[in-house]
Amino acid sequence: MFSVVAIAQDVTVNGIINDESGMPVPGATVLIKGTNKATASDFDGKFQINVPSNGTLTISFVGYNTVEEVVNGRTKIEIRLKPESQNLNEVVVVGYGTQKKSVVTGAISSIKAEQIANLSVGLSTQVLQGQAAGVTVMAQSGAPGAGAKVRIRGAGSNGNSDPIYVVDGMRTSNIDFLDSNDIEKLEILKDAASAAIYGADGGNGVVMITTKKGKSGSMKVTYSNQFGFQSLRTKLEMMNADQYVQWIDETKPAGNRPNVADWKGKQGTNWIDEAAEDAAPMQHHTLQLAGGNDISTFLLSGNFFTQDGIIGGDKTNFKRTTVRFNSNHKVSKYLEVGENFSLSVNKRKAFTEDDSFNGIMNHAMLMDPLTPVYYPNGTVLPQHVQDAIADGKAVPRNANGEYYGLSNYIVGEIANPIGQIALDHGLTQETKIIGNVYANIKPFEGFVFTTRYGIEQAYNNYNDWTQKYWWNTNKENTTNNKTYNQSIFKTWLFENFATYSKTINKHEFSFMAGMSAQDSEKSYLDSRTAGMIKEGDIWATVGETPVTGTIAGNRTPSSMLSYFGRITYSYDNKYLFQASLRNDNSSLFAPDKRAGYFPAVSAGWVMSNEPFWKLEAVNYVKLRASWGENGSTSNISAGQWQALITKDGLKYPDALGNYQTVGELKILPNEDITWETTEQTDLGIDVRAFNNRLTLGLDYYKKITRDLLTPSSPPLSTGYAAPFANAGDVTNKGFEIEAGWRESEHKLKYGINLNLTTIKNEVTYLNPMLTRVDGAIIPVLGTVTSFELGKPVWYFRGYKTDGIFQNQAQIDAYKTALGNVTSWNPTPGQPVVVDSNGDGDITDQDKTYIGDPHHDLIVATTIDFEYKGFDLKFFVQGAFGGENYMALARVDNPFSNRPSFFYTDRWTGEGSTNSFPKASYSDPIIYSSDLMVQDASFVKIKQIQLGYNFSSELLSQIKVSSLRLYVSLDDYFTFTKYKGIDPEVGSFSNNSQGIDRGLYPNAARIMTGLSVTF
Repeated sequence: MFSVVAIAQDVTVNGIINDESGMPVPGATVLIKGTNKATASDFDGKFQINVPSNGTLTISFVGYNTVEEVVNGRTKIEIRLKPESQNLNEVVVVGYGTQKKSVVTGAISSIKAEQIANLSVGLSTQVLQGQAAGVTVMAQSGAPGAGAKVRIRGAGSNGNSDPIYVVDGMRTSNIDFLDSNDIEKLEILKDAASAAIYGADGGNGVVMITTKKGKSGSMKVTYSNQFGFQSLRTKLEMMNADQYVQWIDETKPAGNRPNVADWKGKQGTNWIDEAAEDAAPMQHHTLQLAGGNDISTFLLSGNFFTQDGIIGGDKTNFKRTTVRFNSNHKVSKYLEVGENFSLSVNKRKAFTEDDSFNGIMNHAMLMDPLTPVYYPNGTVLPQHVQDAIADGKAVPRNANGEYYGLSNYIVGEIANPIGQIALDHGLTQETKIIGNVYANIKPFEGFVFTTRYGIEQAYNNYNDWTQKYWWNTNKENTTNNKTYNQSIFKTWLFENFATYSKTINKHEFSFMAGMSAQDSEKSYLDSRTAGMIKEGDIWATVGETPVTGTIAGNRTPSSMLSYFGRITYSYDNKYLFQASLRNDNSSLFAPDKRAGYFPAVSAGWVMSNEPFWKLEAVNYVKLRASWGENGSTSNISAGQWQALITKDGLKYPDALGNYQTVGELKILPNEDITWETTEQTDLGIDVRAFNNRLTLGLDYYKKITRDLLTPSSPPLSTGYAAPFANAGDVTNKGFEIEAGWRESEHKLKYGINLNLTTIKNEVTYLNPMLTRVDGAIIPVLGTVTSFELGKPVWYFRGYKTDGIFQNQAQIDAYKTALGNVTSWNPTPGQPVVVDSNGDGDITDQDKTYIGDPHHDLIVATTIDFEYKGFDLKFFVQGAFGGENYMALARVDNPFSNRPSFFYTDRWTGEGSTNSFPKASYSDPIIYSSDLMVQDASFVKIKQIQLGYNFSSELLSQIKVSSLRLYVSLDDYFTFTKYKGIDPEVGSFSNNSQGIDRGLYPNAARIMTGLSVTF
């Protein structure tokens, strides 16, 4: 009798339902088998149900395999659901919550930890490259620790177009502090409907990042290591000594010129080779401890990354140390608390880049090949060096006491790049703490109230000192000096939001509403002093500089208060709808312009769930559409709407005749400045077929960013500089494709993933009072990029050419045809310039569109194989349709070197060539024309990796859970027609993308790796 009672007795089961990655699955159905009694998992994947102690639970969820779990008297159960399709039916993180991807109606791309686990990158932004359609990553430089520009569906602004990053709920403007090994997954919110919940921050897209968390069970210890060497692989060649002296002989600049016969057949100094490191080291270490129980879980992670540069070695070094601690605690069935915090210290040594005057890479390319790197001890110094030393000049010497080579021909700022690298002592250090604490309160089923408070505090210091030196009469430093800069960024973010989810028969509802308050402050201090007591690092403190210098600084506070809400509805997992609205109020605008409203709607239809769907080969088809608006404050500075008052240099006499310093209006106010607003429409389809082996996502998007800040045009009679005004629009539109095929039924498993993006970028509105907005400048030549109606953002502007004049008769016929050529007098060997404005003359008014730095098509593919413990991966990326402007020529410095094709491809007489002009060092037509613009299309094999996973039988004997070894070639092969050092030409300035002033190239890497879990 007691046995019968025991068998019939019910128990209360508290369970949790997660996917394979450990993310909660909300809305899963939990049914007692053989009955109609059921419940559903809540927002955090949890459920509670009374069930016979010997009963069976059936757990089902759309897109996942159904699971049956025998209770066996247990009161706590964890269920792991395996998705039918790894790509389309996972749970994805969205703003202020999660959603089943099968019912997502926006355009969201997901990147998992295993996709980026073995990439050898220094910054986490770089892991986005080639991983998702619609996402472009452009390195600002190939130097270690240099940032990257991330563009989601194209450059939407004439200024900053970077997305925001949300790391475990904490918003930030960059993720340079984050170690890629701490990332569990990334979600990229690409369309407005997905990103609109972030309102004024979401105009350029949102990257959601979930870091790794601990899981209940035995503690796991994981160690991973990467070690390798970097090298320079490029086809760029500058003129050798023989070519250089012949070029000088043909161009005949004024001043001392080398003798052609003395250098016949000689190579001279290859400055790029001399500056490059043959095997610059790079290493990355990660140690993670994770574990917990049903009540508390934790993860503690430590990471160390260091990378020397392929140019400059340890003088361009980047080091990052990070410590992360994440924990979660179930205080009761009604309360859950936790925290996610990271502390990072970044140290970076770098020399000047992306600069036509002072860039070291620029000097490595333009320094003449006749000058040696240094003069060995015991050799007779050239007369010009002896004269400089005799005059008491501070000619630099290397560690062996040997004088660095001084050019006898080049003057100006160009000097020995090896010596300049040795003299560089700059160090930037950032110490940052970022994270949040949170609480989830669940007073009743289906309702979750979340409150969280986050902080980000970054302290940046830049230290540098400059010794006395003399390179030439125009480049010297007669007083050693010290620079110390400090910047501090502080922000806090307080957010509260509530989510209520309910399922009624086939209807699923979800309501979310909340508020957000954020306060930020940036402060900056710049101090420069001169006259160090003694040269050296230990003497470089500010207190040891007896000669006073200058101190300057500023402080810029800002704040935002926001309210937001979202409604999600699904009927029978077939008909899907979502709407959201956010109100932001920012202190960056005038009082009556601070409020902005950002709505979004989206809908979807899962056709394959309809009764009429009979196509068995196609498992799943979803149509979706979205529209929404986002804002951006990326290009607004504090107080920009107000008038600018200055007292610099202004003195007026008072009643007594004494001159007094006074304030005066410098820039007019504009209280109407408002948000940049992005409106976006998206049409998409998601498909999986052939037993889920094929996955396909296709999107068409049109993204219009309005109210860009451009110069205004007040009447000249005001006498004051124009303020900025909202008077520019940019449109990006195109297609995105993400496709994959995975075969895993046999011993040989393989997968192919492809993503493709097309982008058409165009300025679709500009202040009618402006013809164009000028952008980047090249010395002497002037503006080379412009922002203009009907053209791409910051396109290349210059002269268009049509061949080379072969003889005087051709020139005469050309002048006759135009009829009014008075401003230009060409000679044979110069380019035929197109009269773009049709006025019959050739002037700077004929400058026109000559190139576009934005690629039209971007493709990436990953192919991987697995067989008996071995795995092989190929990762390839290509970009097509963009151009680079080669600015590797100084028209103001006639003795500077040039790429060798300037010599080998030059016109040397009638009939020699019709594509490249004769030797000329200063012709503004040549160097401001499309002759300097080259196709920047490329295909790069980003990674070839071979790995081996040791068998579980062997590992069990040594008490190891997993062990993998691999070797990899990263960024090792590049296929391009571009004649520069690297086709991926980045820039620190938004208006200089694609201008090659002598960039620091991306490194090719040979890497080895190890990953072990205990």
